Amino acid sequence: MLRENKWLVKAGASLIPLHERSKRPIGKNWQSLESYTYSQLEKKYRDGQNLGIRLGKWSQFKNGYLHVLDLDIRIDGKADEAFDKLESLFAGVDIWGFPRVQSGSGGKSFHIYLITSSPFPSKKLSHSDSKFTGKDGKDHWEWEIELFGTGKQVAIPPSVHPDTGDTYKWAIDWHDDCVIDRDHIESLFFRDDGYDEHRDAEDLEPLGLDIDEIESDLEMIQHWADDHTTWRNVGMALKHELGDEGWPVFDKWSRNGSGYDRRNNLVQWKAFKNDRGNPITMRTVKHAANEAHWEVEYETIADDFDDLEPEFDWNECLDDFEDLEDITSELWESCLKDFDDLDPDTLPVRKELKGIPANLLQVPGKLQMVVDLYNKTATKPQPQFAVQTALALGSVVCGRFYRTDYNNYSSLYLINVAGTGSGKEHSYRVIERVLEAAGREEFVGPRSYTSDSGVLFTLKDRPKHLTVIDEFGRYLSSNRRSGNSNAEDVQTAFMEMFSRVDGTYYGKGYSTKGMTAEQKEALKNAKVKNPSLTILGMTTPESLYSSLNGEDIASGFLNRLLMVESPISLQLSSRNRPGIRVPERLSKWVQMHSYNCADDDADVLGLMEGTNTTFEPVVIPFTAEAAEATFEMEKDIVKKQQKLKEIGMEAVLSRTREIAMRLSLIVALSCDHKKVELSDFEWAREYVTFYQMQMVGKLETDLGKSDDERIADKVFEIIKSYGDQGATYRHILMRCRSLQKLKPREKEDVLSRIKSDYDVTLRKIQGTRGPPTLKYVAKQARK
Repeated sequence: MLRENKWLVKAGASLIPLHERSKRPIGKNWQSLESYTYSQLEKKYRDGQNLGIRLGKWSQFKNGYLHVLDLDIRIDGKADEAFDKLESLFAGVDIWGFPRVQSGSGGKSFHIYLITSSPFPSKKLSHSDSKFTGKDGKDHWEWEIELFGTGKQVAIPPSVHPDTGDTYKWAIDWHDDCVIDRDHIESLFFRDDGYDEHRDAEDLEPLGLDIDEIESDLEMIQHWADDHTTWRNVGMALKHELGDEGWPVFDKWSRNGSGYDRRNNLVQWKAFKNDRGNPITMRTVKHAANEAHWEVEYETIADDFDDLEPEFDWNECLDDFEDLEDITSELWESCLKDFDDLDPDTLPVRKELKGIPANLLQVPGKLQMVVDLYNKTATKPQPQFAVQTALALGSVVCGRFYRTDYNNYSSLYLINVAGTGSGKEHSYRVIERVLEAAGREEFVGPRSYTSDSGVLFTLKDRPKHLTVIDEFGRYLSSNRRSGNSNAEDVQTAFMEMFSRVDGTYYGKGYSTKGMTAEQKEALKNAKVKNPSLTILGMTTPESLYSSLNGEDIASGFLNRLLMVESPISLQLSSRNRPGIRVPERLSKWVQMHSYNCADDDADVLGLMEGTNTTFEPVVIPFTAEAAEATFEMEKDIVKKQQKLKEIGMEAVLSRTREIAMRLSLIVALSCDHKKVELSDFEWAREYVTFYQMQMVGKLETDLGKSDDERIADKVFEIIKSYGDQGATYRHILMRCRSLQKLKPREKEDVLSRIKSDYDVTLRKIQGTRGPPTLKYVAKQARK
């Protein structure tokens, strides 16, 4: 590929290597690096990589600077509309005769190459009148036309498109008779047809920016100072925004441009006049600065990921062993037993999970297969949620037909808490596939309930089932705000169901007026013996804590939850994750424990179809040592409750022992124990105690806080993560979606709170290049 484009380098083009099957340049700061000679490119380029060409000032041919017109046509049926607009923009120019490259994405998008006597920055020239909703759920213009110049690069033939695998091709071969007058290009920057992609017609007033923010934006477009047109644009925008007070800012920025002359600068500044009807404003400057900022951030993140070493996949190694034909089943079972006996403290733990006991990232016994399956197939790893997934499966499989001699059943309410985009949703896929493989699809319940009667009648048909509620916090909040008493009673039904696992649930009484005889009979028989409801909820911290209040502590709702909050935040997806292949040993375990108290297939059918079949749960007693450990745990809990009483949080731990005993029943059955051993209970006690105390800490700090307070906490954590280097306003905004959604005045209130209540200062900090930048620095982060 490099040799095919040697002629371009000789002609004056600035080529750079791109990642394989990608449009992304290799390395950082590619926008400002000096151009490579062909011999330098030979040393840098590797077979398989794509090639890009830097435009504007970096690619100077004998008759001018190279630019590209990008026609991005997303709806093929709108192509003629885009073509007509292109022709009107370049009236009098044989634009269809210019060199043209067909995109490897297919469709009707393409690049047109042109040369002009001066380098220009990029500029959106036009777009369609209407938008469409793409596969990503976002709205996009049906087509767009953009001039690519300084600061941009495009992939050149025969590079390979990242999505389709097809190559970019010359639709019209290169020739240098593609010059457009500088005045024509400049006229596109200052048009009188009313088009401005950065503002509405009424949006012509100054933005009210402070000088520090303006200087920060100008730093991102320093290359604009090298070109007369864009240099003038910035000057006119500054004058519109700041009036004569903008002169020192403009002069300071201009100093780093080529051909700086302070005296001429001042003369030009005084001559700048803006059209009052259609002035050049800071909106265009901010748009360009933001675009440059995001490109730099993307390059930094992407390069960090390129530097990661691929992790060894032990599960993949085990799969290779499973495919061997000459290994005996006895030898294989022996190997698996050895793996089961591995000390979990010797296993590697993700850096982000520092502080989480290693043994709590494993589940004793057969359910560890669920943990392995989750970790192996999740595109966004969440080791803690892998354990919660395994426990949820154990809860529903062992539910209803097993109990301890202390009348503990296995039903659990498990809540996974993590930020948006962190990977919470994989649990449902894993559980669903495991139950399908075992032929137990009837254990998969609805994703939500609209009323308490909905809970009752679902359990009447499926006496034990699991419901996976996405956005659990938002679900609770919407039920409370709905004004529908039925919806509000769902939470009450959850609470009562948790306490009725060893008895019968009848639900509320309802009026029979207007009912048919069949409906009255159905209501009369609406009861469930030993109802077994397992809840696995997913939620973000913001939506969960904003939906809860002090009443949830007093009512006893929170003490029924086993809540795990992951420290792993927004993450990119892993590549090439395998599909979910359920081990046969796991399927057999599920089948064996699903209807264990049935004597024959007829009994199984009766237990599956309803609640009228008589049965006696199998009793798994505690050993004497395990039973004694439960009472020791109760003493420890009472001590903790005495301390929590001062802050009114003692009720949160009221069911900690009970939940640990339920969990120990699941662990015992996972290990094929006939009794709940001391080791089963000790693991369950540590798991429940660790996460419930963690929940107490979160509730103490987050419960009852306003939205602004929660956002301020998030912003403070972001600032601390930047340490002594500090975080710019853009850094904070990029990482805090909640802050992005606020109005400007509300954002100011949050940042003021940060400075006054969190001991954060706003200081100018010198970076590796350019002038000092205004940044937020947390005192706790400073040395």
